[in-house]
Amino acid sequence: MWHVEGADGSAAGPIEVGQALRIVSPLSRLGLPLTITAVDPGRSWTMDAHVPVLGPITSRHDLIADGGSTRVAVTLEWSAPSVLAAPALVAYTPLAGWALDRLLDLAAAEARGADMADLRMCRRRDRDRPGR
Repeated sequence: MWHVEGADGSAAGPIEVGQALRIVSPLSRLGLPLTITAVDPGRSWTMDAHVPVLGPITSRHDLIADGGSTRVAVTLEWSAPSVLAAPALVAYTPLAGWALDRLLDLAAAEARGADMADLRMCRRRDRDRPGR
């Protein structure tokens, strides 16, 4: 996962119910569209996405304070046939952990004033800009 952005490519900002976002990653450069369906600020959020081939997936993300750190528990609801679900979830688990770690690293860097476009690896190259 490189970053999360607004459905129109704008900066995502704080999440809110009804917000249309997309996850941009090396695997989905066009972005995986999702919609925020519930938010408990500072505690949890729920989103719906339609994943090609796999179908609709609802994911709930709960933040759990644990002393000086915070854990994220992710719960997935998915009605895919078990022949698809089991291998997809086995593959998804380490990727989700890596993506969450990356997002936390990005948030920490942003708090320190880093150039987020460079860190997210999504800055347009000069050759991609109109007129260049």
